[in-house]
Amino acid sequence: MSAQEPNPEQSFNDLWHDIIDNYGERAEITQPPVRPETVAPAPASAPAPELGLSEDSFVAPRPGPQALPEPRRRLAWFGVLGIPVLLLCFVFVSIRLPGWAIGIGALWFVAGFGYLVYTMDRSRRHDDPDDGAVV
Repeated sequence: MSAQEPNPEQSFNDLWHDIIDNYGERAEITQPPVRPETVAPAPASAPAPELGLSEDSFVAPRPGPQALPEPRRRLAWFGVLGIPVLLLCFVFVSIRLPGWAIGIGALWFVAGFGYLVYTMDRSRRHDDPDDGAVV
């Protein structure tokens, strides 16, 4: 690179071309790039070789069907997620609800949120080293 001081009258393009001209030689590749061999896809039961798995690697079993939450929690989740979506649908379709219906929806939302927070698991796992945010 040149050790010259930049001239304030020089334009930006001139400075840019000066940098490009003095950058250096472009590297030459002496060998053509190696192309990987095409490999037929492995059967679904075989481990993936690109992940470095061997035949004796652990493969987790498929999870079973998940149980539905208890009815109180389902009602609470419907209040927290379903009521706002339902009210938005009524707004988009231009259905006007009476005030008491909106009040029941708002109360259901607050009660559902409160129930979910109240029944949250507060126990800490014994192997969890994180003690939360510390300021």
